[in-house]
Amino acid sequence: MKETALEPVRSEGALERLEELASQLELLGEAYRRVMKEGVDYATIPGTQKPTLLQPGAEKLARIFNLSCEEEIISMERNGDFLSVTVRVKVYRGEELIGSAIGSANTYESRYRYRWADFVGKPSEEEIARMLADGTGRWVKRDGKWVFQVRRENPDKYDLFNTVIKMAAKRAFVSAIKRYTAASSFFLVDVEDLYESGLLGHHEEKNEPEQPPADELTDATRRKLFAVFREMGVTDREQQLDIIEQVTGRRPSSRAKLTESEALQVIEHITGES
Repeated sequence: MKETALEPVRSEGALERLEELASQLELLGEAYRRVMKEGVDYATIPGTQKPTLLQPGAEKLARIFNLSCEEEIISMERNGDFLSVTVRVKVYRGEELIGSAIGSANTYESRYRYRWADFVGKPSEEEIARMLADGTGRWVKRDGKWVFQVRRENPDKYDLFNTVIKMAAKRAFVSAIKRYTAASSFFLVDVEDLYESGLLGHHEEKNEPEQPPADELTDATRRKLFAVFREMGVTDREQQLDIIEQVTGRRPSSRAKLTESEALQVIEHITGES
């Protein structure tokens, strides 16, 4: 049986589209370096490989690439204090519709459903450990002192209906701009949702690399850190690691895996000493 050689598949206009994409990515790089500001247009999260696009940054990209958007609520479900909204954002370049994206939000998301309140009285170590483990408790620093807070059901979800609609629209907008400017190669999702939903701060156990000798934790600093924790009333290992993670942005597998600079950073944060 005679074999037939396959002809290479050629896509009409592929080279032109390749040139257009290369030019677009070059423009993205210039925008990132010249006009986008960290903490305003994007944020860098410890442990992630890319910066995260924020709404102001998406708005700048829309102007740079001459894109306009049109919002449309495509579904809305309400049952008592529960409201779920889905919004579609259509993206135009001039008069041409080039695509769309959707975003959703609802009042039962953690950021809307719950509120943090100071614990009344003094919690036991068992209560603290349990609530930290299940996400219903946290430590916050106020006026130089650590305060333990508990998560409560928000009784005022009805006041958030307009906020939820705006959030769904914002999520759709950021997703659309990221998709149709090819910005996914530069950015992740919107960091604001990750922080407030509690997704950031969750961690997976992993093997910690050995620390460089130049920043090795000294015995004196280790003893001082443990003394500060005792004075603060936090003797549980996991609670200490929670505070270390809040301050440094990294959760070591053990306290011994801290670097000297990280330990000093935690001590300074708790005591105010520099």
